[in-house]
Amino acid sequence: MRYSTTIFLTTLACLLMGLTQLYRGPVQAQELTVDEIVVIIHKDNAKNLGDYDTSEIRKIFLKDLKYWDAAETKEIVPWQLKTSTDEYKFFKDKVLDMDDEDIVTHWTNVVAAGGTEPVKKRTSREVFKEVSKDENAIGYVDKTYWDGLTEDDQAKVKKLLRVK
Repeated sequence: MRYSTTIFLTTLACLLMGLTQLYRGPVQAQELTVDEIVVIIHKDNAKNLGDYDTSEIRKIFLKDLKYWDAAETKEIVPWQLKTSTDEYKFFKDKVLDMDDEDIVTHWTNVVAAGGTEPVKKRTSREVFKEVSKDENAIGYVDKTYWDGLTEDDQAKVKKLLRVK
């Protein structure tokens, strides 16, 4: 009887320690470190700063607007940041204006209809690089990243919209 009591108490102690490790208290809302993003397009794109507003950028990134113009045959290629980044969270709040559940539902429907989600990158630098290579690309970068670029680098793309 003593042996089974010891095993029981040891098991109980292990479970309690495990639960203690799992529970770290309520999740605190974290303040975003991003307060502005810059939506960018390839330098040879015919569009310019101010040609699109936030609602049109939303349509592009949700792939509801697929072409720059009605006569275009190449689709717009949106590049965005991974959902774990502050830039994405800011973009989601200010541009997409959707909660996580609505976004998942939207992309589930798009993929079911044969479409694809925008490609996600880890950093503003990676998004910038992709947009600078493709005339049909669009992306967004942190304003701090944008401000840190040289004039030569900034000349590889165009600002389409600033979002505060």
